Amino acid sequence: MWRARASLLSACARAPAPHSLNLLPPPHHFPLPSLGDRPAAAAAYAAAEAKTAGAGQKLDARLALARLDMARGDWRGVRGELAAAGAIAAKGGDWERRNRLKVYGALARLATRDLEGAAAALVEAVPTFTATELCPYATLVLYAATTGAACLPRPALKESVVDSPEVRAVAAGDPALASFLDDLHGCDYAPFMAALATMADRVAADRLLAPHARHWARCVRSVAYSQFLEPYRAVTLDAMAAAFGVSPAFIDAELADLIAAGRVPARLDAVAGTVLTRRPDARAARLGAALKAGDALLNRLQRLSKLADHDG
Repeated sequence: MWRARASLLSACARAPAPHSLNLLPPPHHFPLPSLGDRPAAAAAYAAAEAKTAGAGQKLDARLALARLDMARGDWRGVRGELAAAGAIAAKGGDWERRNRLKVYGALARLATRDLEGAAAALVEAVPTFTATELCPYATLVLYAATTGAACLPRPALKESVVDSPEVRAVAAGDPALASFLDDLHGCDYAPFMAALATMADRVAADRLLAPHARHWARCVRSVAYSQFLEPYRAVTLDAMAAAFGVSPAFIDAELADLIAAGRVPARLDAVAGTVLTRRPDARAARLGAALKAGDALLNRLQRLSKLADHDG
């Protein structure tokens, strides 16, 4: 029975599905991780690390344990291994291993719904990606594009994703991804919504992204709606629905939900059938920040005054 299970796990490790993670090392490299025996693998790697002087080999051991924890879905364990690997990398380690460590950290953020942190790390990793033990290059580009569209500001999205030569090379063979990025940035919203439906299916089929598929799609739609509304003070629901290629009832329901959640800076006038935008007041924001900083300073001075009175 255990031999059959080991063969199945080994076969899965050697033949990853499209857009899925290839986390387990092949059996000939180290048998215990391929069998899923985490405690025995940890003990063996710890013994190997204790006998190793080089930082590179120690980093390899920590990254192998992080892959094993990823395969088991133990993201707390992954963070612990990556923290230990980061401490080793701070003392030494070559450029290639440091880059691989960044990719591991990006995928850990992605799995724990830190989309902003993942997007920043992923777009940085795309030009120098070498961590093919985790996922194919096309999958990394998919992660960078999807998280970037959901979280990056428009200028950063254009520079780091839309105009990236590496992303364009992958998108050339992926019409849905190309339409998703180009139509979002080009404000061509009806084709964008069609491409978004295709991308949402791919996100829902991905091992790391699937638990966050609905959240991701909501973030991307919020970006598109906010981008559409930015030039207007008011726009009718009919006009907005026509631009996105959907019904006014759909846009009404979507905006009601996203405005209530604070994701779209606008308000609905159901009687007039219009959307009124709310532009952020930069002056009020600066005043609020100054008042908050002043309150924090007064609280600190009061604590210092109490300490001085106590010492006196």
